[in-house]
Amino acid sequence: MRKRGAALALALALLATAAWTPAGAARKTPRDIDPDPSAGHRLRGGAPLFDTDDDPIRAPAHHHRDEIPPAPSPQLDDMDAVALPTIPKVLHVVWKTEKLPKFAEKYVKSWVDNHPTWTVRRWTDESMLHFVKQHFPSDVRMFNHFPTGVFRADTFRYMLMAVEGGVYADLDMESLRPMDPLLHGKRCLVGQEPSAHASLIVSAPRHVCNAWLASAPSLPFWDVVLDEVRTRSKGSMSKWNPPSITGPEMLGSVMSRTGYDDSNGGCGLVDPPEALYPAVDKSAFNSMKERCEHVESPVGGCPTPEYVLRGVAPSGPHSGEEGVAMRGESETEITRGEPGEAVSRSWVCCRLRREGFVNPDREEMVRRGSFALHHWVHTWLDGPDARVTNVWRRRHLLDEYL
Repeated sequence: MRKRGAALALALALLATAAWTPAGAARKTPRDIDPDPSAGHRLRGGAPLFDTDDDPIRAPAHHHRDEIPPAPSPQLDDMDAVALPTIPKVLHVVWKTEKLPKFAEKYVKSWVDNHPTWTVRRWTDESMLHFVKQHFPSDVRMFNHFPTGVFRADTFRYMLMAVEGGVYADLDMESLRPMDPLLHGKRCLVGQEPSAHASLIVSAPRHVCNAWLASAPSLPFWDVVLDEVRTRSKGSMSKWNPPSITGPEMLGSVMSRTGYDDSNGGCGLVDPPEALYPAVDKSAFNSMKERCEHVESPVGGCPTPEYVLRGVAPSGPHSGEEGVAMRGESETEITRGEPGEAVSRSWVCCRLRREGFVNPDREEMVRRGSFALHHWVHTWLDGPDARVTNVWRRRHLLDEYL
């Protein structure tokens, strides 16, 4: 009887889960759903490189939770049978048209090479709008009202995480090693801009970044994020303020309220920031050098870190080698939830001075154990690496703090 009761509890729990829909999303029957208008792209052997999934996504069946009797709690030894949702092995790539910018081609290829069993899905302006109409019809007006495409791209990535889950990466994000160990056992993860950005650009302990997101589908955290977007979008919007309306500032504000426990309504932070974002925006180095001029180094200096992920399959730069000395001077553990204590400005300036106010080369970032590399192309302004972009960032993000 005990096993039959546990099986019944699991079946009823699954029925309740099937009835969940992200806040603001619509439940539709199969005949209400139009085929995705985007065309697919194929890679070697006929496997989809950018799988636009011509088969429409089926909305969950409509159940009324008040019609389902409360399920008895499963016994402790049955808990292992109740599997939590995991992060799907799907990479989402977003650009306005089918033709990717030239700079992005090799970065997208790096994700394919490091994740050969993953599905890579490509989204364009056309397929994004189709998705919003299908899953978030009440948000179509807001989506179309955004003044620039970056507002839409920001909001769409949160919608993707809410409905489908997977990993989202900006086009200027390069994969340095497989992400699977980083995602293992987690349901929601967000990265942070480099410590130098937090300390010397925004004068904060840390600065959340939305260029890389990972999530299981149907998490309530993304409902809170999208509600915040809806609220902020009712205020003044211009092409200069997407970070505070739909971007990193908005996302960081939500995470400070929800917390970092992905099993309790929050989303985990990958910490330290350089595990995902090891490179500083090169347009900021001159101003950073000025700000660090009179900052003394910490007692004990600032050893070169090597990032280590414990408790999962080995993932460090020398995980498969025997007897290889650590390349860094200090082993730094990667955490994926509540972040640790932020490094001090004196440590940040010490590291920048040791590096000569330039970024380490890609091979060095790989040796130190970073999982990805963000190239800070700034397509949301006028990149890649255009002069106006750099002038704008200095004027609006740096000079006001000098």
